[in-house]
Amino acid sequence: MIVREIRMGGKLRKFECFPVVEKCEGCSNIAEVEGANYCNVYAKPDAMWTTDDCLGATHVDRKIVSVTDKKVNPLKASKKASRNR
Repeated sequence: MIVREIRMGGKLRKFECFPVVEKCEGCSNIAEVEGANYCNVYAKPDAMWTTDDCLGATHVDRKIVSVTDKKVNPLKASKKASRNR
């Protein structure tokens, strides 16, 4: 574990940074410091992988959900179309 000092809001704050987890391997945001790999984006990389994919991960392909797949009420759609004419 290393301690980084980052200036936030005019104050110098200290953060304890933890080594990366196995899921982080292959990411371009990893830097080697003192013989261990650390994330340049997040201080606790294991917390970013608990619910879903890490938002800072560059090696993960994300699926984009199209808005057109959403069901639309035809009555509301016709009213909206009539307003935009």
